[in-house]
Amino acid sequence: MKYGIWIPNVGGLDPRLIIKYAVTAEEAGWDGVFVSDVFSDGGYTDPWIILAGIATLTKTLKLGSWVTPLARRQPWQVALDLATLDHLSNGRVIFGAGLGVPDDLTVTNPVLGEVYLAKNPRVGKSSVITLPTPVQPTA
Repeated sequence: MKYGIWIPNVGGLDPRLIIKYAVTAEEAGWDGVFVSDVFSDGGYTDPWIILAGIATLTKTLKLGSWVTPLARRQPWQVALDLATLDHLSNGRVIFGAGLGVPDDLTVTNPVLGEVYLAKNPRVGKSSVITLPTPVQPTA
């Protein structure tokens, strides 16, 4: 079994500190480090830039975002960032993709977001949507 750690890069956490946590995780024997790809009221740090910093200072850690919400990103840019990071890390990238949370849809694409939510009323604010099967909220 392999073990990974999630470092939530939200709330204005210094990116240099996140990278230091990742280096420490590798030294402690963790197998992977994952960061968030979400907007936050407390600040936003780009996961791909943070992962690039981690890649340059580690040798064995698998790297990835918790879930990359494709609904608010340009597919060509995700592909370019992912390929660059994969080369930089010597093939250590794990890519998780999904739609994100409903706010990812409505904030960046209000029309698409409202259409999706109208067609999927069981998706609540606390749901995380992944492909191919959405995770449904529990009552």
